[in-house]
Amino acid sequence: MPQDLCDRSATEQLKLLLTGESTAADLISACAGRIGPASATPAGGLFEAARRADNRRAAGEAGPLGGLPVAFAADLPGRAGVVAAAEAAGVVVVDSAAGEDGVRLLVAGAVSAAFVRDTSSADGVVPALRPAHGPGLLTRAVEDLVLFLPIIESEVSPSLVGSLDIGAHSDSIADIEFRDAVADVAALLSLHGHLIRDLDAGRSWQRRPDVLVSVPEESPQWTESALIVPVGTNRDDRALAVRFTARPGLERELIGLARLVDADLVRPVRAALSSCQAPLRAAPIPARRRVRRYRPDRSDRAW
Repeated sequence: MPQDLCDRSATEQLKLLLTGESTAADLISACAGRIGPASATPAGGLFEAARRADNRRAAGEAGPLGGLPVAFAADLPGRAGVVAAAEAAGVVVVDSAAGEDGVRLLVAGAVSAAFVRDTSSADGVVPALRPAHGPGLLTRAVEDLVLFLPIIESEVSPSLVGSLDIGAHSDSIADIEFRDAVADVAALLSLHGHLIRDLDAGRSWQRRPDVLVSVPEESPQWTESALIVPVGTNRDDRALAVRFTARPGLERELIGLARLVDADLVRPVRAALSSCQAPLRAAPIPARRRVRRYRPDRSDRAW
């Protein structure tokens, strides 16, 4: 089995398992060398769990995530319940070693997702969802968040229908590359019918927006849900990301917004860069050239 099986998104890995092109044993075999000391689960235990997952799939009893390896931090809040829900969904449980939060396992391609206590350690490198209640979730791709969200479904409210009231920071963001990334995302979401408000326009708003868009450094309160979405790299080749923050129960809305950004902004730029002969960094489209076309008069600051 190709080694790049480990580097594929969980969605792609699951498709291979469902079609029979790969097995859970193949997946663990390909990724076992990347697990190393970051996991407290013996390799033999992982292979045995993978074989059980394959046997359940052959018998038609596989769970919706049957065979995907998922890491769980040792200090995860409500860990026993989360692991039980994950096992019911068919995942192969990978215990993170003491002091490890699963980020290293995910970035190394050793696991398909990781449930962690604190998503800030992801540092904008991978999508990171932190519900208002329950554990944080790290995945390799934005589309994978939907796969693993049902594991903590009891903490998530039903989705809202219709457009969202979204507040975006602008002039208060000192770093111009992050400011442009937020502006790009705000302009894109406005094209999808969402109301965008500039929170730095000097006005007092009567009601709080459903969702806030800003930079990862602005940490939300623990009573809020947050999702960090990687959008490229800056001039120093450091991860460039935006943070969506919302009131409790809007996790599905946050994922929906992230999928729009990933599909309409991040992926097209990556595809364009990958087609170039010269190596180029995957950065967002420069906001100042593109966003202004979609803003009304700058004086009213309504995006």
